[in-house]
Amino acid sequence: MAKAAQTNSKRQKFEELVARRVPSVRKSIAVLRHLTNHNAYDFKETDWKKILGVIREDVDALERAAMSKGGKEADLSFSL
Repeated sequence: MAKAAQTNSKRQKFEELVARRVPSVRKSIAVLRHLTNHNAYDFKETDWKKILGVIREDVDALERAAMSKGGKEADLSFSL
């Protein structure tokens, strides 16, 4: 019974954190979308290819970590 309670507690914690973090990630992506305004910003297609490439790498790393028993932290630095 103790193991079931611990598993349920871990599940609850996971659900609580996901409920906060996923909307936060989605909001960050929406904020990035504002930077695609050609009238307000000067950027090149290569800039966006680099930005989106880094984001895809992070999503790929997240997927690998979620499907395995663990994974190492990604380097979160970025510059154009």
